Amino acid sequence: MDKQIKIIRIIWISLLGLIILGLLWLNLVPLGKMTYLTSFENSSYAISSLLPADRVIKVNGFKKIIAEPVYFTLFTPRAFKKALITINFSAPPELARFGVAHNKKLWQYDLKTIYSKLDNKSIAKKLANGDWQVVIDFALAKAERDKGRYSFMISAPALKESDNFIIKSVEVEFSGTDLFSFIKERFNL
Repeated sequence: MDKQIKIIRIIWISLLGLIILGLLWLNLVPLGKMTYLTSFENSSYAISSLLPADRVIKVNGFKKIIAEPVYFTLFTPRAFKKALITINFSAPPELARFGVAHNKKLWQYDLKTIYSKLDNKSIAKKLANGDWQVVIDFALAKAERDKGRYSFMISAPALKESDNFIIKSVEVEFSGTDLFSFIKERFNL
């Protein structure tokens, strides 16, 4: 009987230890990379919905932008140096832009034009299925991180009611210093 109790204790302590290690791993992001993928179908603690809600409507499980700008936030357990963002969407309106907040109170965003026929600054590519995709790289050194959240904006000043600007998915890959390099830099090893 004593042997069984010891085995059960060892199992419970091991399980508790694994849970604690798992939570630490998620919170520290020791490899320095973290990826989020969303279609904005549902919001979560880590990824907000597209806001304000009255500027988007649901179409076939995706979000159609009917007024601009719209915003969303992403929670990260720590600061990162860079964000590589891939956006899949349909029918981009003229002058569609995407950006990360530098100072939300002063409305300062690092905006990049993702689609424009007028000035040939389009970085979006049309895919074989008719959708569009854009990959944008942002340095996050000046980005505002409020309560662990980075804020992003999708803007389309030329958006018309007839436009079919539907966000299919957004993937954000954050990268920064891995834990071991951070310790090495911090302690001059």
